[in-house]
Amino acid sequence: MSDRLKSTGEYFRKIFVAKEQYNLIAGLILLGELLLNAAIINYVRYTEIDWIAYMQQIRGYSHGERNYLKLKGDTGPLVYPGGFVHVYSALYSLTQQGQEVRLAQYLFGAIYLITMAFVLAIYKRCESLPTYAIFSLVLSKRLHSIYVLRLFNDGVAMMGLYISIWCLVTRRWNWSALWFSLALSIKMNILLFFPAFGFVYFQTVGLLKTINLMLIIILVQAWLAIPFLIEFPREYLSKAFEFKRVFEYQWTVNWRMIPQSDFLSPGFASFLTAVHLSTLVCFAWTKWSRAFGEDGLISLLVRGLQNWGRPAAKRPNVLTADYIVNVCFTSNLIGIICARTLHYQFYSWYAHQIVFLAWQTPYPIFLRILLMMSIEYSWNVFPSTAISSTILLVSNLLLLFGTWWTFEEAYSFVTIAFKKKPKVT
Repeated sequence: MSDRLKSTGEYFRKIFVAKEQYNLIAGLILLGELLLNAAIINYVRYTEIDWIAYMQQIRGYSHGERNYLKLKGDTGPLVYPGGFVHVYSALYSLTQQGQEVRLAQYLFGAIYLITMAFVLAIYKRCESLPTYAIFSLVLSKRLHSIYVLRLFNDGVAMMGLYISIWCLVTRRWNWSALWFSLALSIKMNILLFFPAFGFVYFQTVGLLKTINLMLIIILVQAWLAIPFLIEFPREYLSKAFEFKRVFEYQWTVNWRMIPQSDFLSPGFASFLTAVHLSTLVCFAWTKWSRAFGEDGLISLLVRGLQNWGRPAAKRPNVLTADYIVNVCFTSNLIGIICARTLHYQFYSWYAHQIVFLAWQTPYPIFLRILLMMSIEYSWNVFPSTAISSTILLVSNLLLLFGTWWTFEEAYSFVTIAFKKKPKVT
């Protein structure tokens, strides 16, 4: 009886912890998501928020307007980069000038599935994440709503971002830069990942190649913006990359616990920016630059600057998928915590990443699950309250602290030298 139990336990471990049947389980998840999204589209009422405004802005573009200040909808002027215009112009044409909303929902269902497929492909390469943890990816009510019931552009941007990260972990450097820029051209939140991409590029391919990759990102942005840069460059740059835009307090999810006057104050914005930058430097200084036997940020910079054509890392080939994904997701989480405001659709910026980050912490499994549930709860409270915002902030901070705490152990050179895989629990 004991041998049978051990055999059964080993069988389930191979399926639900190890990655031996990962492709099958990932395929079943995608099939389930296909059916679930179809059911949501057909049986849950569509909610109009920004789709009509998007189509109004694109209508102006289709009629020949190239001045960003004059591309307006019910929610105001167009505030997204040029890639947004091209993608939504295609949607405008496919959906009969935005009138076929049901068709648009199915198209966003496809975007959701493509996003999920690349997230699953990324996690297949991450040894620290057990197979059973990926089932949590299908459980978010808010995430399904963002994609197929509200048609926000955040989902389109994140699809491009996850394709870019998949290219990054498979070391397709040029493709990763291309897809990063395409994602950025949809929405600026992708910049939250930029410090991580720059850091990983510098470590793995060196300064010269990093500059080339940055040029790819810039040139793609310029190419997509040509229709606007030729005629109205100042108007385009002022709206497409408007960093000083102030969002309304009534829609904030993350800072409801502070008074509106403080929320809107320039001092609060400056404080968050300072915390954001200092936290990134802290992670780069104490964690990212010390993985796998590296000797710190200064040494990394000196080595990279002295040898332009060579990787800055001493052992670039041992930088694992787990490490690359951790750096990218942590960089994004830091930006989310320090964001001046988070609207409900912004949950898509990191919803797929929470399970990975939770499994990078030293917390017991029940606490990881509790953190994930707390974050999901906070994003489903409407309107947000001081309590829900506090729960969200504390949960995000616990995720970040847990990731910081275990980073050195998870990505030490000893782990590679003795060929130990990251601990999976």
